[in-house]
Amino acid sequence: MADSTPLPDRADAVAELVLADPHAGLALAEEVAAEARTAGADEPLAVVLRAAAWAAREVFSHDRAEALLDECITVCERAGLAERLVEALVTRSAIHLERGRTDLARSDVALAAESAGPAQQAEVAFADALVLQTAGDTLAAVAGYERARDLLTGGDANLAGKIGNNLGELLTMLGQHERAEEVLADAARTAAPFRGGLYLAITANRAELALRRGAPALAMTRYAEVEQLCIELDVPLAELYREKAEALSSMYLLDEAADAAAMAVAEVRRAGGVPILLVDTLLPLARAALARGRLEEAADAASEAAALAAGQQRAGREAEATLLSLRARAGRAPSPDLLEEIEATEARLRTLGHRLAALDAALLLGDVAFAAGVPGVAAEAWRRAADDGAGTDDGSAMMRVQRHRALAGAARVDGDVAGCLEHCRAGLAELEGYRATVGSAELRSRAAAHGTVLASTGLAAAVHAGDVTLVWEWMERSRSVPVAGPTGADAQVATWLAEIRALEAALSDPELAEDGRAAARVQELGALERRVRERLWASDDGPPPGGATADGDAAAWLAGLHERLGTDGALVQVQRHGEALLAVVAFDGDLGAVELGPADAITSAAVQLGEAMRRVTASRSTRMVDSARRGAERLVEDLAGRVWTPLAPLLDGAREVVVVPPADLLAVPWSVLGGLAEVPVTLDVSARSWMGSVDRQAASDRVVLAAGPRLEAAEQETALLAEVFPDATLLVGESATGQAVLAAAEGAGLVHLACHGRLRTDSPWFSSIELADGPVTVHEVTALSRPAHRWVLAACELGHPGDLVGPELEGMVGALLASGAGAVVASTANLPDDVSGPVMAALHTELAAGATMARALWSARRTLDPSSPHGWAAGLMLVCYGGG
Repeated sequence: MADSTPLPDRADAVAELVLADPHAGLALAEEVAAEARTAGADEPLAVVLRAAAWAAREVFSHDRAEALLDECITVCERAGLAERLVEALVTRSAIHLERGRTDLARSDVALAAESAGPAQQAEVAFADALVLQTAGDTLAAVAGYERARDLLTGGDANLAGKIGNNLGELLTMLGQHERAEEVLADAARTAAPFRGGLYLAITANRAELALRRGAPALAMTRYAEVEQLCIELDVPLAELYREKAEALSSMYLLDEAADAAAMAVAEVRRAGGVPILLVDTLLPLARAALARGRLEEAADAASEAAALAAGQQRAGREAEATLLSLRARAGRAPSPDLLEEIEATEARLRTLGHRLAALDAALLLGDVAFAAGVPGVAAEAWRRAADDGAGTDDGSAMMRVQRHRALAGAARVDGDVAGCLEHCRAGLAELEGYRATVGSAELRSRAAAHGTVLASTGLAAAVHAGDVTLVWEWMERSRSVPVAGPTGADAQVATWLAEIRALEAALSDPELAEDGRAAARVQELGALERRVRERLWASDDGPPPGGATADGDAAAWLAGLHERLGTDGALVQVQRHGEALLAVVAFDGDLGAVELGPADAITSAAVQLGEAMRRVTASRSTRMVDSARRGAERLVEDLAGRVWTPLAPLLDGAREVVVVPPADLLAVPWSVLGGLAEVPVTLDVSARSWMGSVDRQAASDRVVLAAGPRLEAAEQETALLAEVFPDATLLVGESATGQAVLAAAEGAGLVHLACHGRLRTDSPWFSSIELADGPVTVHEVTALSRPAHRWVLAACELGHPGDLVGPELEGMVGALLASGAGAVVASTANLPDDVSGPVMAALHTELAAGATMARALWSARRTLDPSSPHGWAAGLMLVCYGGG
């Protein structure tokens, strides 16, 4: 702006600039304010002081903002600028709210109302509604914003956008999602020309709304826009991190949610701990900790948020924080002492109009009351939760799932087994329908966790009914059938994955790793992985139709299972029920049930066994190896006593066995426990998944043998296998690139990968196999349009389930089964080089003779020397998945 521009015009221009770019606007506003002070120009000074204050607030400089507004109000009062005084008082009320001073905010709004003319009534009404919203009186705040909209006159686009943004946020909270979408879309159109802080806030609210409506792809697209706006405007990222933490938690991306929430809190504390923002960031931190089972961390964050909110007179936020604290306490022990507090919190949330939070409180009350032996209280609480779910117009599958969960619980209390199971089926069907619309395979997998309570409720009702067929059905319905992703690769994702492969290769090269750029490469690698995941999260291409789902005819499933098992095959379903593991055996056209050992004891033994096996294969000291082996043998014997002993009578005469355990118990060495060592054993994630694998046919009889780098025995191993399959495609050395191996795997009958493998427990979809030009990840393998029928992963740990978040198997094996593989052999730990080649040769010799993968592995396992620690360990590590 030229100096010749009149000062009033310059002041108005600066105020407009602040809306679009707070950083640039703040510096210029203070410069023009200095000129106005010198010139004694009161009205331009008032305009730029208020603008500068709002810009300071946008960058978390609240002390500076308050000082500027105090000066502005003094100028307005001295000069008799009534309209400017109203504007300044309304702005200062917002600053007071953000600093937790609700009473001072109310006082400023009341003073503004005394001086406001007809044209400013809408602005004062907006400020009054904002006080009500901050205090937690949702319904009154909605009425206030609607009144402000009715009073709005003229072309104040900024005020219209703010009213629409806040009203849309509250309508989302009330579950009126269709109306919220209309209001927020209108607000976005109004604010779009400015593309400033207001447009950013509206876009963030639209992202949250998309998530609540069950549209994660749209939500992630909108969050990406929010992040870009934050970068453009150079504003603090606390709000973005907070919003993303809530979104990621709802999608069961729990580690990522915890990281985002922690960054949000850190940003706010770094900016001086703005009280209103600190409360709003502590709540998602508590939710993320709860979801990860970190109860003390959750309780600490929730308690701090509750105390801060109470001091700020924000009853709604205080009640939400209290509910989170109660959840943490209930997680330690569902005591009847908690019931009165939970009920009071639910009532408070309901009074304040926090309908969805009240629903959550009612569900918690029902869960705690039922566990504490107060079924009447539980049933009433669950019915209230169901009524809340029925009273929303959001069309959200997750809300319908929650409603069916509540109604199933109430029916269970009433002794209505049929009604309970009907609602459990309906809820799981809703969930499967939702999963089928999600484009990202990772999000589909995590979404399965939303059905955990419904599945366990259905199983408990079936057990109570004493009907073994029902119990089998609910064990099967509790399984999350993997849903394959869209075929073909996203071109941008493929480019990023190639860059990731090159970076990984550079980091693994000792010469390149010493060039001083290792840290920068690691940072770049993390950024690329994040881009890949977020782009795929935003994908709206659902899986191809025709996959297995949880809503189906269980009688048909069971009939199909018996047909495929024949007279000498058995399938063992294993699932948690209470503190025990319960098994149902399908064999020779019949079903039988038996209780296995305590679930926690079996889980603990499996974990200890994994640690012992690592010592057996990694230790160089003979004494340490022998000690570790003795410990491992005791654990195997203990597991056999808990598992095989009760199963043995039900499996007498079975010549092949399929075991379907909970996904987190796939690492148990089922195939060597007691009498299971005497027959071929395969694992799978569900009976339907196993049946599907049995029915699949190979597209060809082509065999692909590939050897990865940095593994001396790999080329020797593939050479041995080439003697079994002389016509195989052999990829070794520099020819074994990712592109070459993937191209060869398209439509192949069998693929053998002798290479290093990496299990990524932090991000299973980046688990990988190392080839000549770097790692090939799960993302790339699942992009195959016709994956090979059988896979042998002679690679480290890729057969281990890892740290699962939900009920679905993730990682390389789970992805291959979901993508259409008929069978996979993999190792749950590092397979020793000295036994890998011989046992793999024995395995492939059996496959070449026409054996199934399970029978081939069983035969190959019998060639191992049990007197050798490595041979003995390999027998426990190698696992077959699938029936092909």
